[in-house]
Amino acid sequence: MADLAGEPVVTTRPGIWQRTLAERLFSEAGLELVVACEIDEATTAIEMVSAGLGVGFGPAWYLRSPLAASRAPFSPVRLAAPGAERVLRLFWREGAYVSEAARRFRDHLTASLMAT
Repeated sequence: MADLAGEPVVTTRPGIWQRTLAERLFSEAGLELVVACEIDEATTAIEMVSAGLGVGFGPAWYLRSPLAASRAPFSPVRLAAPGAERVLRLFWREGAYVSEAARRFRDHLTASLMAT
């Protein structure tokens, strides 16, 4: 986190998880969060970072998506800060009908998230 001191940050508006995470991480490190640009859609962060507006935070799985690959240039770096993780959960009711599309989506998500 010390390497991010004074860096402009592209982030979501207050209340969205990326902003909450950034605020907490900067605060815990004793740093000021310098917001360069507030966005409503988290996927827009890569476009803003690629345009040189600042650094951004996002989930590791997003960096493997075709959308992210088309937004170069940017350099992903794993943030090694305590508490920089986000836990995602997928729920479904056992025994209930699950369509083929829903099963494929579930399988895709679990395979993608397990790879991070």
